[in-house]
Amino acid sequence: DVSQPGWSDAQSFEVTLPSPSGLTPDDPSQFFDRIPTLCWQPILTNQDNIPLVAAWKYRLQVSSRSDFQTITSSIETEMNCWTPQSWFLPGLYYWRVAMIDAAGYPGSYSAPAAFYLQIPTTTLLNPISGWISSTPTFTWEPALGMASYRLDVSLEPDFYPLLDWAQTANTQYTSLFTYPVEGLLYWR
Repeated sequence: DVSQPGWSDAQSFEVTLPSPSGLTPDDPSQFFDRIPTLCWQPILTNQDNIPLVAAWKYRLQVSSRSDFQTITSSIETEMNCWTPQSWFLPGLYYWRVAMIDAAGYPGSYSAPAAFYLQIPTTTLLNPISGWISSTPTFTWEPALGMASYRLDVSLEPDFYPLLDWAQTANTQYTSLFTYPVEGLLYWR
């Protein structure tokens, strides 16, 4: 009679992919006047100079919410840095990264990092306040890094509705529209 050896007690284990780390920027108190390049440490795990784990791709998500319930931008990239190609509205943004292995399986996301986007503002030069007799030439200081400006003119302080608006690369603008002679006007 041949008896078979008994099995040991079963043990469980979990296969997980490492989460990216070293996310930069990660300082919401530092304001950026343009969307920053987002970088993280590349994942490459070696043992005795032999690669054991390497990221095939990364999935990056940007959100205006720390819980990522709303995603502003989501991409997959082979690189460990990415610069968004579309413009974000000013404000606080959170971002995170997950590794994707060669079979397409995503790992866990990194702890979120954050940055604050603050578009530079300009100083309005003319007209400032007082009385003018005709449609003015609006002038303002250039803002560092700005390629164009939007000018709004309204009869209301909340700028609704607009009386006139313009998009220009210049730091001055004269409207072809004749503004009302009586009444207070607002511009920004």
